[in-house]
Amino acid sequence: MKHPRNIDGFACFDDLVDEITANDHIRRFLEELADDLCRQGDEDYSKGRKKLAGRLYDTGENLYYAARKMDSGRDSQKLPGLAQKVGVMQYDCVAMIIEKFAEKNVRQGLYYLDLERRKAENLIDIADDLVNAYDSMMSAWKICERYM
Repeated sequence: MKHPRNIDGFACFDDLVDEITANDHIRRFLEELADDLCRQGDEDYSKGRKKLAGRLYDTGENLYYAARKMDSGRDSQKLPGLAQKVGVMQYDCVAMIIEKFAEKNVRQGLYYLDLERRKAENLIDIADDLVNAYDSMMSAWKICERYM
């Protein structure tokens, strides 16, 4: 499978993350990205690439954890096919996008720290799950980087 390094219509990863978070699609996006990465994990597992499959499953699991902790009101709509486009990018790019989501949650968490402590703690907790997903995705990248 050809793994691109960018998505048409987005100049940089920050623009992509801003588009998703500005429209409160982040929960749905993370769930769809997790679904896509787990599907790729199934394909790699069936081809005997168990270590890579394990990293993709770990990434998906952490993305599911993060999505479940988000407000349920955030999954109102879907950005057509965007999660699948991100999911097939080179894994270091996927990791960087996940990292951008984590950074944004940390910034929002720090903002709310003085205003609403429970919300701040939840945002930081979500960021932790995203950092774990980032770590798993970078492990997947290290496994397949030499083939790119």
